[in-house]
Amino acid sequence: MSAKPKDEAFQRHPRPQLPTKAALLLESRKPVEKLKASAPKEQTRTPTLYHESPWKSMSRLGQLVQGNHEWHIGLLKGKLIMMRKMDLDAGRRHLEMVKPLAHPNIAKLEDLFEDDNSLYFRFEYSRFTLGEVLNVHLHFEESHILTVAHSIFFAAKHIAAAGIIHNAISSATIRVCGKSGRVLLSDFDDCIFQSTNLTPNIDLELLGFTILECMEGAPSKQLRDANYVRRQRELNQIFGLKDGGRWSGYKLLVDFLDDLFNEGKPAIAKLDKPHGYITQHQPEHCIPAPFLELVPLECFTFWRPEAGNSEGATE
Repeated sequence: MSAKPKDEAFQRHPRPQLPTKAALLLESRKPVEKLKASAPKEQTRTPTLYHESPWKSMSRLGQLVQGNHEWHIGLLKGKLIMMRKMDLDAGRRHLEMVKPLAHPNIAKLEDLFEDDNSLYFRFEYSRFTLGEVLNVHLHFEESHILTVAHSIFFAAKHIAAAGIIHNAISSATIRVCGKSGRVLLSDFDDCIFQSTNLTPNIDLELLGFTILECMEGAPSKQLRDANYVRRQRELNQIFGLKDGGRWSGYKLLVDFLDDLFNEGKPAIAKLDKPHGYITQHQPEHCIPAPFLELVPLECFTFWRPEAGNSEGATE
């Protein structure tokens, strides 16, 4: 065989190009646009008010009791529905709050029924509370916590822009759609109207407590105590979590919590310029199916089946 020329035998390969710091910074901002493009879009529809009993068109299955709330569960055209019943005056005040709130991470009001001095609110079917999901034997990973943080932060931002403060964000007032796994802010019983330029920090602080419960793996009264959480942080602890060392490597998450609990920073500043933890990462937008499948098996919620034949039940 003839010898190959030296230049051909020792070819020079292109030198790998490492990204510059400026390029990395530019790339880190791209997910923000991806988040906007990939976030589920809410189809706005004005809920219909019917002046009749809801049970004329739906079949009653029973009542589901979760905390202080009782939900009426029924069937409409072969699909499960859930409704809340309120006195007429209280229901009208509640309607004033929830009717204008159309957002993919706020429980959607489908229809209303006025009957016998009562208002029935039919919301999209979201059977599980976040508290129930946290009580299964599986524990949230950081990606699941990001889903909750992203969903509820932007839901809180949406209602703040409408001049509404939820005032009760917790694992009991956050629901999870059993079909899609979407995380939904619900239960606006304690909300108030507030001027948008005077938005308090309460909703963001309550979200911070809820994220701590997700990290802990269960609802916790101690982790909803502002004095305890801040005192633990001053002691350089991970907010008093039992297994704080597990989360010490998630610096951006810890920084995000510090931002939520920062009393010296106005809520409007936090909402107008969201923390990098929820803008630089792509959330899953849903809680994975294994968690939701385990809720009916491991969490026992008080249920009263409707007496008699539900198909023929009347008010």
